[in-house]
Amino acid sequence: HLQNLRAYDALLPLRNTELARVPPSFLPLSSVNSRGCVTTMGRLICSLIRSSLNATNGQNRGTNEVDAVVLMGGNIRGGTEYPKGSFFSLEALEAEIKGDEVVAIIPMP
Repeated sequence: HLQNLRAYDALLPLRNTELARVPPSFLPLSSVNSRGCVTTMGRLICSLIRSSLNATNGQNRGTNEVDAVVLMGGNIRGGTEYPKGSFFSLEALEAEIKGDEVVAIIPMP
């Protein structure tokens, strides 16, 4: 456990670093009531995961492309209305998604 905490200490300077810009289509950025409705934070995180998976599979583009990412509403858990001008940071990601969340790629016919 202590070894894991020391490994995460290396990320502390990045907590408030911008990981991604928030496109206008996701504004106002909010994760409030994620279990009751689609939220802009949920849409943003799903879009970022999809883009990341497609970038990883770039050499196989067209054969393994990820078309959609689906998360249960409870996985978006920050319950936050982000102020205008906010950016997507490691701190926001940690507030919204638990660190051990599992991502699986499921082929669809």
